[in-house]
Amino acid sequence: IDRWLTDKLHAAVERELLAAHGGQVEALRLWADDRLRMASSAAGARRVRKAADRILAGDNVEDSLKVATEEAPAITEVASNFGFDGWAVVRADGTGFGYTDQPIVSDLALSQIRAIQSALAGDAAMSEPLVVVSREGVPSAFGDGKGAMFAAVPLKAAEGAAPLALVFRIDPNAQFGRILS
Repeated sequence: IDRWLTDKLHAAVERELLAAHGGQVEALRLWADDRLRMASSAAGARRVRKAADRILAGDNVEDSLKVATEEAPAITEVASNFGFDGWAVVRADGTGFGYTDQPIVSDLALSQIRAIQSALAGDAAMSEPLVVVSREGVPSAFGDGKGAMFAAVPLKAAEGAAPLALVFRIDPNAQFGRILS
Protein backbone atom coordinates (compact mmCIF):
# COMPACT_ATOMS: atom_id res chain seq x y z
CA ILE A 1 0.00 0.00 0.00
CA ASP A 2 2.86 2.40 0.77
CA ARG A 3 4.28 1.97 -2.75
CA TRP A 4 0.85 2.42 -4.32
CA LEU A 5 0.23 5.59 -2.30
CA THR A 6 3.69 6.94 -3.15
CA ASP A 7 3.12 6.29 -6.86
CA LYS A 8 -0.27 8.05 -6.73
CA LEU A 9 1.27 11.02 -4.92
CA HIS A 10 4.09 11.28 -7.49
CA ALA A 11 1.59 11.14 -10.37
CA ALA A 12 -0.54 13.87 -8.78
CA VAL A 13 2.47 16.14 -8.23
CA GLU A 14 3.65 15.52 -11.81
CA ARG A 15 0.22 16.50 -13.19
CA GLU A 16 0.21 19.67 -11.09
CA LEU A 17 3.72 20.66 -12.19
CA LEU A 18 2.94 20.04 -15.85
CA ALA A 19 -0.26 22.03 -15.59
CA ALA A 20 1.55 24.93 -13.93
CA HIS A 21 4.77 24.83 -15.97
CA GLY A 22 3.84 22.95 -19.14
CA GLY A 23 4.56 25.96 -21.37
CA GLN A 24 8.02 26.40 -19.91
CA VAL A 25 8.76 22.67 -20.24
CA GLU A 26 7.70 22.78 -23.89
CA ALA A 27 9.78 25.94 -24.47
CA LEU A 28 12.84 24.23 -23.00
CA ARG A 29 12.29 21.15 -25.16
CA LEU A 30 12.01 23.30 -28.27
CA TRP A 31 15.10 25.25 -27.21
CA ALA A 32 17.12 22.03 -26.77
CA ASP A 33 15.97 20.71 -30.16
CA ASP A 34 16.94 24.03 -31.72
CA ARG A 35 20.43 23.91 -30.14
CA LEU A 36 20.96 20.43 -31.56
CA ARG A 37 19.94 21.61 -35.03
CA MET A 38 22.35 24.52 -34.70
CA ALA A 39 25.16 22.23 -33.55
CA SER A 40 24.53 19.91 -36.49
CA SER A 41 24.55 22.85 -38.89
CA ALA A 42 27.78 24.16 -37.39
CA ALA A 43 29.39 20.72 -37.62
CA GLY A 44 28.36 20.52 -41.27
CA ALA A 45 30.05 23.79 -42.18
CA ARG A 46 32.92 23.07 -44.55
CA ARG A 47 35.41 25.28 -42.68
CA VAL A 48 34.50 23.64 -39.35
CA ARG A 49 34.97 20.15 -40.76
CA LYS A 50 38.27 21.16 -42.39
CA ALA A 51 39.48 22.71 -39.11
CA ALA A 52 38.46 19.62 -37.12
CA ASP A 53 40.35 17.36 -39.53
CA ARG A 54 43.48 19.52 -39.17
CA ILE A 55 43.23 19.55 -35.37
CA LEU A 56 42.95 15.77 -35.14
CA ALA A 57 45.73 15.17 -37.66
CA GLY A 58 48.34 16.31 -35.13
CA ASP A 59 50.92 13.70 -34.14
CA ASN A 60 50.84 14.68 -30.49
CA VAL A 61 49.03 16.89 -27.98
CA GLU A 62 51.27 19.89 -28.62
CA ASP A 63 50.73 19.71 -32.39
CA SER A 64 46.97 19.40 -31.98
CA LEU A 65 46.85 22.32 -29.53
CA LYS A 66 48.88 24.46 -31.91
CA VAL A 67 46.49 23.67 -34.76
CA ALA A 68 43.47 24.22 -32.45
CA THR A 69 44.84 27.70 -31.73
CA GLU A 70 45.31 28.38 -35.45
CA GLU A 71 41.85 27.05 -36.33
CA ALA A 72 40.08 28.56 -33.31
CA PRO A 73 38.85 31.65 -35.18
CA ALA A 74 37.09 29.56 -37.85
CA ILE A 75 35.21 27.28 -35.45
CA THR A 76 34.73 29.91 -32.75
CA GLU A 77 33.09 32.30 -35.21
CA VAL A 78 30.62 29.64 -36.32
CA ALA A 79 30.05 28.51 -32.71
CA SER A 80 29.45 32.03 -31.41
CA ASN A 81 27.06 32.78 -34.29
CA PHE A 82 24.93 29.95 -32.89
CA GLY A 83 25.26 31.14 -29.26
CA PHE A 84 27.83 28.57 -28.11
CA ASP A 85 30.66 29.70 -25.83
CA GLY A 86 33.25 27.00 -26.39
CA TRP A 87 33.88 23.89 -28.43
CA ALA A 88 35.97 20.74 -28.61
CA VAL A 89 36.64 18.08 -31.21
CA VAL A 90 36.58 14.77 -29.34
CA ARG A 91 37.99 11.36 -30.27
CA ALA A 92 36.42 8.06 -29.25
CA ASP A 93 38.82 7.74 -26.32
CA GLY A 94 37.62 11.07 -24.90
CA THR A 95 40.71 13.01 -25.94
CA GLY A 96 39.66 16.30 -27.38
CA PHE A 97 41.05 19.62 -28.44
CA GLY A 98 39.19 22.85 -28.54
CA TYR A 99 38.83 26.41 -27.46
CA THR A 100 37.00 28.43 -24.86
CA ASP A 101 38.91 31.63 -24.22
CA GLN A 102 42.15 29.69 -24.67
CA PRO A 103 43.23 26.51 -26.46
CA ILE A 104 42.35 23.46 -24.39
CA VAL A 105 42.95 19.77 -24.12
CA SER A 106 39.40 18.70 -23.44
CA ASP A 107 38.85 17.64 -19.86
CA LEU A 108 35.37 16.30 -20.45
CA ALA A 109 34.89 12.96 -18.73
CA LEU A 110 32.91 10.75 -21.12
CA SER A 111 31.24 8.98 -18.22
CA GLN A 112 29.94 12.30 -16.91
CA ILE A 113 28.61 13.66 -20.17
CA ARG A 114 26.46 11.05 -21.89
CA ALA A 115 25.78 13.42 -24.78
CA ILE A 116 29.36 12.90 -25.98
CA GLN A 117 28.94 9.15 -25.82
CA SER A 118 25.78 9.47 -27.91
CA ALA A 119 27.54 11.66 -30.49
CA LEU A 120 30.41 9.20 -30.73
CA ALA A 121 27.78 6.50 -31.34
CA GLY A 122 26.34 8.60 -34.19
CA ASP A 123 23.45 10.44 -32.51
CA ALA A 124 23.29 14.14 -31.69
CA ALA A 125 22.48 14.74 -28.02
CA MET A 126 22.16 17.49 -25.43
CA SER A 127 23.62 17.11 -21.96
CA GLU A 128 21.77 18.00 -18.83
CA PRO A 129 22.92 21.15 -17.01
CA LEU A 130 25.97 20.26 -14.94
CA VAL A 131 29.21 21.45 -13.47
CA VAL A 132 32.01 19.68 -15.30
CA VAL A 133 34.38 17.59 -13.25
CA SER A 134 37.80 17.38 -14.90
CA ARG A 135 39.38 14.05 -15.67
CA GLU A 136 42.06 13.09 -13.20
CA GLY A 137 45.44 14.45 -14.23
CA VAL A 138 44.03 16.86 -16.83
CA PRO A 139 44.24 20.60 -16.20
CA SER A 140 40.87 22.27 -15.99
CA ALA A 141 39.37 23.98 -19.04
CA PHE A 142 35.68 23.19 -19.39
CA GLY A 143 35.89 22.09 -15.74
CA ASP A 144 35.98 25.71 -14.57
CA GLY A 145 33.33 25.39 -11.88
CA LYS A 146 30.69 27.14 -13.98
CA GLY A 147 27.42 25.54 -14.98
CA ALA A 148 27.41 24.18 -18.51
CA MET A 149 25.45 22.16 -21.01
CA PHE A 150 26.85 20.53 -24.11
CA ALA A 151 25.37 19.97 -27.54
CA ALA A 152 27.31 17.06 -29.01
CA VAL A 153 27.05 15.99 -32.63
CA PRO A 154 28.83 13.29 -34.61
CA LEU A 155 31.47 14.31 -37.11
CA LYS A 156 31.76 12.25 -40.24
CA ALA A 157 34.91 10.17 -39.93
CA ALA A 158 36.78 8.52 -42.76
CA GLU A 159 35.59 4.99 -43.50
CA GLY A 160 37.03 2.59 -40.95
CA ALA A 161 38.24 5.42 -38.70
CA ALA A 162 37.23 5.77 -35.06
CA PRO A 163 34.17 7.98 -34.46
CA LEU A 164 34.54 11.69 -33.74
CA ALA A 165 32.30 14.24 -32.09
CA LEU A 166 32.06 18.01 -32.10
CA VAL A 167 30.96 19.36 -28.74
CA PHE A 168 29.67 22.88 -28.13
CA ARG A 169 29.46 24.41 -24.68
CA ILE A 170 26.33 26.33 -23.70
CA ASP A 171 25.94 28.62 -20.71
CA PRO A 172 22.58 27.48 -19.31
CA ASN A 173 22.32 30.47 -16.97
CA ALA A 174 22.40 32.92 -19.86
CA GLN A 175 20.20 30.81 -22.12
CA PHE A 176 17.51 29.69 -19.63
CA GLY A 177 17.02 33.17 -18.22
CA ARG A 178 15.58 34.31 -21.54
CA ILE A 179 13.29 31.31 -21.85
CA LEU A 180 11.94 31.26 -18.32
CA SER A 181 11.47 35.00 -17.87
